[in-house]
Amino acid sequence: IIASLNHRNIITIHDIGVIGERHYIAMEFLEGGDLEMRNLEGVSVDEALDLAETPGDCLEFLHRKNIIHRDIKPANILFHSDGIPVLTDFGVAKQQEADAKLTKDGTTLGSPYYISPEQIRGEVKIDIRADVYSLGATFYHMVTGKLPFEGSTPAAVMHKHLTEPLIPPDHIVPTLSTGVGEVIEAMMAKKP
Repeated sequence: IIASLNHRNIITIHDIGVIGERHYIAMEFLEGGDLEMRNLEGVSVDEALDLAETPGDCLEFLHRKNIIHRDIKPANILFHSDGIPVLTDFGVAKQQEADAKLTKDGTTLGSPYYISPEQIRGEVKIDIRADVYSLGATFYHMVTGKLPFEGSTPAAVMHKHLTEPLIPPDHIVPTLSTGVGEVIEAMMAKKP
């Protein structure tokens, strides 16, 4: 999937091949770290707004091509040395028209802290709204400095995505604009 894409903010594939019994993908090297590291250092609200825009544009590009990323999270947003973000890790991406056998009912793919409820339920028909939810969870983490849901195990975190209400971002960051909080809450709606 990724080799067929040409977008300035999606990682570039240089080569795909096999050496012995090992398959490989040679991709561009991005020396600017990832969003997960930036979150640890602290991201201002203005930076978060800027940083959420580019992955959002990438997702729009993917969705127009009927591709669902299914694993949007800070570790999958890398940076060039000049700070330009790049979306990467299409390991669980899926073309919507692809053979349904590729994603079996009951299979959960994605990161527990950012995964959409429909992915947790193992729904076969996942669409662009799953990526919107995960980008919303990533945006929530950037803006508040906290994960949307936490738990002692991945299963506990996923259960909270399904059942617990989201703490509004402006309850964590009182100076946050109501509009920004409303956008994040809409992106992370339990019902797609």
